[in-house]
Amino acid sequence: MKYLIPLFIFLLMLVVVGADKPEAQVLSSVNGLNIEYPKYESLEQNKNHTFFFHVFNGLDGLGLKDPTVINCTFHLYYEGYNYHLATMDETTFDNTWDIEFYVDANNFTELGEYSYIVQCECTVCGTQESSLGGYASVGFDVTTTGFDEEKSFMPVAAIILLPMLLGLLFILAIFTLSEEHAVLKIILFLLAPIMFWVSLHIGLVSVVRLYSFPDLQNLIGTTTYWSAWVVFLLFIYFLLYVFITLIKASANEKKAKLEY
Repeated sequence: MKYLIPLFIFLLMLVVVGADKPEAQVLSSVNGLNIEYPKYESLEQNKNHTFFFHVFNGLDGLGLKDPTVINCTFHLYYEGYNYHLATMDETTFDNTWDIEFYVDANNFTELGEYSYIVQCECTVCGTQESSLGGYASVGFDVTTTGFDEEKSFMPVAAIILLPMLLGLLFILAIFTLSEEHAVLKIILFLLAPIMFWVSLHIGLVSVVRLYSFPDLQNLIGTTTYWSAWVVFLLFIYFLLYVFITLIKASANEKKAKLEY
């Protein structure tokens, strides 16, 4: 048991440390115009997405003097087919800095690697009123959940193992505790298989949500189903055992009174 407790704490820490970090801001500076944008490592499949960009003059750090003289073009590519999915032009800024592109979910039907290029040009920019340009090129993945599945595997695995490890602690406690704790041992005996069933259920939900493995889904689903029946039968057995024990105790008490 002394080895299981540190392992339990380690898995708990892994869930916290392995959580997704906030999106970082990335700066691209090319030929005068700077383009700042959120860094998306992963986006969700079959979902609309809006890409935001902050464009300003890299020469003086100021916003664009006249947003009407700038044009930005957005190109979306799917690396799997080496295919140019979409091209969009935008000249309307929310203010003198911000521009956005709305991309329909039909462009994100396939899983895999994508990339985009946004290029901006203006004819009268900043205090010098010169012609400037800039672009940014970014790659990202489209996944079923919108999260990096490789990075998210460890915390998911830890979450699956935590109830199972807790069940093992319960089993060890049953064999370690003395008979003075008989009631507690019975409770732990009932809780231990429930913990294993919880792990199986979490595993099934994770496989369905994160991965497309029908055979594995069916296997875990079947195991979870029959495990639930085992837990139910154990619970029924415990209730019958308590009921019969109480009847016998009552009968023995009456018999003792009659003999007395």
